[in-house]
Amino acid sequence: MKEEFTQADLEEMARKAALSVIKYKKRYVLHPMPAEDRKMIHNKVKEFNGVFSFSQGYEGRRSVVVDLISNKSQYEDGSEKQKNEFKDK
Repeated sequence: MKEEFTQADLEEMARKAALSVIKYKKRYVLHPMPAEDRKMIHNKVKEFNGVFSFSQGYEGRRSVVVDLISNKSQYEDGSEKQKNEFKDK
């Protein structure tokens, strides 16, 4: 059964993820969710300094990953798929 989240739920998930990454200096992976929910998470994460987000996984099972900006280069491996995930984030 698919969970449905409100905008407030998604914003709270993003806030908790961003604050956790800032506090513990470890990446945070959210559960797989639909594209429109991931977009809301990405937009909320942008409000926090020092962190960034991207999606990983395969269609139907994509998750949002939140990590420190200082770790961003470890995800940029040069593959076309990875480059596309960083656009507009």
